[in-house]
Amino acid sequence: MEFLKNVPSKKAFALFSTGLMLIGSSPVGVVTAQALADDTDTSQSTSYNVDYTDSDKKIADAKAKGMAIKETTKTVTVNTRADAKKAQEQAKADKGTQDTSLDKSISSYNDWSGGNTGINGVKPGDINQQLIMKKEPNAKTEVNITNNSVTAKKLTLDQMNSGTTELPGGFNPSNSGIKSTYGLYVHSANGTKGVSGDFGTVTYSNLENTTYNGKKISKLEVGLSDLGDNPVKNSSWAPGVIIYQDPTDTIRNIQTLGTSLTYRYYDENGNKIDPADNTAEFTVGSLNTGYGDSNGVETATGDTNSAHYLRETVQVVDGSAKMYKLEGSSVTIHDDNKAYADASNTAIGGLSDPNHVMPKSWDGWDSTSASNRIVGSVLIGFKNGDDPKIRFATETNGTSDDAFDQWGTVSTTIDPSRPAPTGNYEKTNIVVKGEQSEVEKAFIADTSSWKLSKVSDETDAKGASNDAATPIDESTSNDTPKSDVEKNDVALDQSFGYTLTTSIDSFDKAGQPVNSFKLIDNLAAPLSLEGVQIIDKTDENKDITNDFSLTGKITATLNEGEAEKLEGHVIEARFGVKIPKDADLSGYKQDDGSYQIPNIGSKSQNEDTTTSNEVDVVNTPDAPAPTKEAPAKDLPTTGTTNPVMSFFNQLFNSFK
Repeated sequence: MEFLKNVPSKKAFALFSTGLMLIGSSPVGVVTAQALADDTDTSQSTSYNVDYTDSDKKIADAKAKGMAIKETTKTVTVNTRADAKKAQEQAKADKGTQDTSLDKSISSYNDWSGGNTGINGVKPGDINQQLIMKKEPNAKTEVNITNNSVTAKKLTLDQMNSGTTELPGGFNPSNSGIKSTYGLYVHSANGTKGVSGDFGTVTYSNLENTTYNGKKISKLEVGLSDLGDNPVKNSSWAPGVIIYQDPTDTIRNIQTLGTSLTYRYYDENGNKIDPADNTAEFTVGSLNTGYGDSNGVETATGDTNSAHYLRETVQVVDGSAKMYKLEGSSVTIHDDNKAYADASNTAIGGLSDPNHVMPKSWDGWDSTSASNRIVGSVLIGFKNGDDPKIRFATETNGTSDDAFDQWGTVSTTIDPSRPAPTGNYEKTNIVVKGEQSEVEKAFIADTSSWKLSKVSDETDAKGASNDAATPIDESTSNDTPKSDVEKNDVALDQSFGYTLTTSIDSFDKAGQPVNSFKLIDNLAAPLSLEGVQIIDKTDENKDITNDFSLTGKITATLNEGEAEKLEGHVIEARFGVKIPKDADLSGYKQDDGSYQIPNIGSKSQNEDTTTSNEVDVVNTPDAPAPTKEAPAKDLPTTGTTNPVMSFFNQLFNSFK
């Protein structure tokens, strides 16, 4: 018979003999078998979980600095104390690994947060770049002209070389790393005069490498406005712009003082994107400045009165976008929210540079593929969800009669934000199953094979005073209907017994290790205890009575450490009892003249109580003494009674 988790809680068999029948329990003479491992105060919470206090503080401090740390918990469910200890050791080892990794991540974050973004006055934590604008070789680009004062046509890459029949000047886009296969040339229809206000909208579609916040940008619109006049002397070319097929190649002003561009982004569902502050920073590049004297020699600095003077600028003319100077760039921010280089960063108009006014490290910077292209760049960041309107313009003193171009780029190829180091931390939560095995109480008619040990104080082990009978304590009884309660006939002064069988569980109901174990039987007042035997059914019915101390009201206390050793074992307590001839049964008399004495047992683990099924004894005055065979049905595996013989005895008695 196995007593683990599903022991029956009620029985319905009876002996077909007359006499006294045993039915349940009264809480009055308490027989207790107690197993204590040590003096542990079980009211204190004991946990196998690792203490993460130090780790929690590190995580909290790092998060307070702005570091993102993802915290997760792994749950490990255990059924035994051994499994719990093993899980605890593993959790400790895992904590060590997690702590080491956390320390490295925090150190990296500290280095990062104290480092440099490449933006003057901006730390890495000040921005969270979510806008990505990379090369778009497969973009489809169209322009919608909204003003009759301009006209547009499509040019191939070869046609976009200055000096062709299509364009003035000497700019070769291929030499600047431009990969666009075509461009849209939009120019004034008013001779050398420009156009005020909006004059067109460029739409880029089929974008593959442009995203915001990890989501694809399917469409980019750029509004065109305020095309400047042609300032070049003796030039009849109409001012205009080339919009390159790839949005990162962007724009080229031709023979014009400038053009304004307004940027609008759309997601895959056609919804307009309004970037949050500090999340959309794009770089404007290829801003050239050159000064020269009347001898055709490049000078480091100059002003608008210099013999040779050309300065390319970018300016936020509408919206709340903010400009930032990039470290390593020659471009600076000025009070009018305009950016340009104060010193020469390129040779203009074929000027010579015998004095090497420009650093050697700047050589070749003006190309989309140059590693030092930051020399002519500035950063612009979206603010307040506005659509930034920026103006690419050229300033000149008006003395030059040379054709000129201004090429400007918008991209995130120069990404000023470095991703912030993040951390991960996984804790282990050890969950124990505090399932309680049930307690089965059984009546045993023949106890002759039992080796009962006397209790040290027999008086205390007997039932309570016979002066008054005590009914069943309903607060500790089970829910077994009276009709299903096992009833057993016994005679006065007849020795009989009953057993309490259950397992020593690993954990109590609160999930704490079982350190104290008790078997308790509430002897009713008329019952007299003859002795106790405790056996370990898991260990071949080994007698372990001596491992318990039996005192007063039968408290059996295991020696220190035994509760853990016997974890999971099925324990059976055998109680030999009888009803003395002089017992006062008046409080237990039934309507039919018999006397019915209830009995319920229980076990207590760390003071958590689990009650047994109810077993009652009945005594019928003047009835023949009952047979001593144990019930044939659901017979407990105790004693030496033959269940087959018991069955035939019951059958024989039924015909009497």
